[in-house]
Order: sequence, then structure tokens, then C-alpha cells
Amino acid sequence: MKSKWNLAAFTVMALTVVAHAFGGGPEIWLPVYESSLPQVVRISMGLVWHGLTVLFIIMAALSLAAYLRPKLSLGINLSLAPINLGFGGVALIYGFVSTGGVLVLPQWILFLPMAVFTFMALKAMQKSEA
Repeated sequence: MKSKWNLAAFTVMALTVVAHAFGGGPEIWLPVYESSLPQVVRISMGLVWHGLTVLFIIMAALSLAAYLRPKLSLGINLSLAPINLGFGGVALIYGFVSTGGVLVLPQWILFLPMAVFTFMALKAMQKSEA
């Protein structure tokens, strides 16, 4: 059975890809890349940024696969739920600890709902199998 929760996770993940790739990039990694920091630091920042872009695209594709192929959704959701929870938790906690606020790193606003959606998809799967 196709889960609306997987479709919701895909939708938010796809929005995350767009936001990351087009809305929040150059002003973060470009100043580091163009700085006088050591080359390894500068290119590492680019690697991390673009590596995250690839990871988010893969996560979006997996979310879509979980929706389109319900037989695959158990493994996909068991993988994506903790990854999204981890990203969301780190953004929330790190932002708060570093600045005393939670909006400096607002990524948690996307990742925590994706974690919830994948957990809900798992729960819906359990109900349908019972």
C-alpha cells in the first residue's frame, strides 16, 4: 500500500534539495572558498556542501522509491528516519548551543518533519500488516 507519509517525506526532501542547491549556498561556502584559509579547508567546505547536495538528492529519490515501491519502504524508512532525525537534531541543538536560538540553523524545520513522516510511514505499515 502506498503511504501518504512517504509522499510527504519525498515532497519535503525535494524542497530541501531545491532550498539547499539554489537558496542557501553561495553566501555560506563561497566566502570560505574565496578566503585566505588553507586550501584544504577551502576545498573541504566545497566537498561538504556538494556532498550534502548529493546526499539530499539520494534521500529524495529513496523517499520517492518508498512511495512508489511499498515493498521497499520498510528498509528505506528504517534508514531515512534516523538520518533525518540526526540532521534535524544536530541543527536544532548546535544552533541553540552556539547562539542561544534555534533559527540560526533552521534546517531542523525540514529534517524533523521528514523524520516524523518516515516514522509515521513505518507505523502505517505496521497497522496494515496487522
